[in-house]
Amino acid sequence: MAKRGGTDVERRARGDQTRRNLVDAARALFVEKGYFATSISDLVARSGVGTRGAFYHHFKDKAELFRTVFEEVERDLTLRSLASPPDGADAWEALSVGMRGFLESALEPEVQRVMLIDGPVVLGWQTLRSIQHGNSIAL
Repeated sequence: MAKRGGTDVERRARGDQTRRNLVDAARALFVEKGYFATSISDLVARSGVGTRGAFYHHFKDKAELFRTVFEEVERDLTLRSLASPPDGADAWEALSVGMRGFLESALEPEVQRVMLIDGPVVLGWQTLRSIQHGNSIAL
């Protein structure tokens, strides 16, 4: 049944896209400016969502958005660290390939800023470890 603003499916798709735009804008701004120098107004402007109300519809606050960004960056890093070793590789070579992937990824500005600089301060060590533990179990 069509309702004001389209069908439920259309509204849900727009909402998902708005959330995605906010996360993408945050990933870029948190790298460029850092968490503390990025305002909600910056996020709304960069994402193109139009209003602060749209931001608060999807996230309680900037810290919740940062956690979402952190979880995405951490998940991406973990997946890159699990690069497939060559066929016939022994355990040591497999570990070496994974560590090399992790270290190469750690050189990226996004990983440095979000995970190594702002992450521990914004999230706190306990939350940080909980996220990392959850992602490692999911693999």
